[in-house]
Amino acid sequence: MRTARVLTPLEVRQKSEAIGEHNVGGVAGTLLLVVRKTQAGEISRAWKFVIRTGGTKQTFGLGRYTYKQQVGAVTLAEAREKAQKIREDILEGRDPRAEVSQEVKNDKPTEHTLDELFPKYFAYCEKMDLWKSPKMLPDYERLYRLHLSPGLGGKGVNEVTPAAIAQVLTPLLIKSPSTGKKAQHLLSPFFRWCLRLENSYRSPALGNPATSEVLKDRLPKAGQCKATTHHPMCHLEDLPRFVRLLVESGRVNDVGGMACLFILLTASRQGNVIKNSRAGAKCHAVWADIDKRRALWTIPAQKMKVAANGAHVVPLSKQALAILSRLEALGMSSDEDAVFRSLRGKVVGEAACARIIKNLSVRDREAGGNGFVDKEQGGRLMTMHGTARAAFQTWAAEQGYSRDLTEAALHHTKGGNGDAYLRTKYAEQRRQMMQAWANFLFNECPKDWAKFRAK
Repeated sequence: MRTARVLTPLEVRQKSEAIGEHNVGGVAGTLLLVVRKTQAGEISRAWKFVIRTGGTKQTFGLGRYTYKQQVGAVTLAEAREKAQKIREDILEGRDPRAEVSQEVKNDKPTEHTLDELFPKYFAYCEKMDLWKSPKMLPDYERLYRLHLSPGLGGKGVNEVTPAAIAQVLTPLLIKSPSTGKKAQHLLSPFFRWCLRLENSYRSPALGNPATSEVLKDRLPKAGQCKATTHHPMCHLEDLPRFVRLLVESGRVNDVGGMACLFILLTASRQGNVIKNSRAGAKCHAVWADIDKRRALWTIPAQKMKVAANGAHVVPLSKQALAILSRLEALGMSSDEDAVFRSLRGKVVGEAACARIIKNLSVRDREAGGNGFVDKEQGGRLMTMHGTARAAFQTWAAEQGYSRDLTEAALHHTKGGNGDAYLRTKYAEQRRQMMQAWANFLFNECPKDWAKFRAK
């Protein structure tokens, strides 16, 4: 009878990447490393021992394959030892299946819950720099804590099935499709990480329960989900009135009010100007990033939502520079300090902008206006983010500015907007565009709006 070649641990590890049954040799009988693809598309690797005695063929499963010592898995040396023990038991008239069954029962690995593993997964992602932005870690931690942990956190990682995931994701997708999709995009790579050989928290035979392929017939169709909502914005016809009321109310003497104006003038995300309550990283504007002489504000890449797009350079309009001059006159400029901070040194937060919007909306209605609401978003009160971003892009499109130019201004694409000194073909166009936008915002304000007045 032909004898199988005895494979080394390294050769067996190489074989573990190829689908099929691989005879590893080293023991009388046939010791096979079985590599298969599961229905979920994942790879499972397990040991199988086949022995023929007295014309009878018997097959034994010896456990999951691993190339290093690991609880609940079996190395090449251990598999050969198990196979040899089974052969000896058969030759001596003992029933090896009873012993194998008891051994598997006793060696059952510790079951980890999702609540135990997700902190380890987040730490791994942070260590490997897998996030596009520092803001993503706190966002995903919050997403898991609020939406996934209540339904899945207490389950063992091997207990989680596609049905269990669908049960959690379905109401989330119906209520907020964007949040539901983000949750699925968090779960799928998490289980892929759990299945990796060096982790082996989840049995390979179970596969990944959160892939799109596995869940496609379990989740609601797009038509069943709530229509996607956007951040409400102040409509363009109302926006100059909003700015005028902000100036007339005296909020222009308030750091929070000046922060609101600066966000609008630069079409920035709030978190790049003031404190973002959900972001762990300090991404707010600091004086060291502003070059008043060149009228440029350079936001480092690591502070941007998509750091891969590079640093973001914002040309500052005359009105934006006036805001900075007002802050300097108040003695609030220092290279190491936040631009928008109170006299006590506390960075302005998003709540301050929300209060200003609410108060000005009430004041507008008292004067006979409709308040600053977005009718297309169910009459919801405008937000600073929606107005600074969406209103700016809408205005730019109506003014005939190119899509490339506005996308660069919003830091949506790689390329023209990433150079540290604005050395692009868009330099002058973007400066002109931001000045025109500022002129539109302030077209109902008096020309001396920036002048200090006695209270």
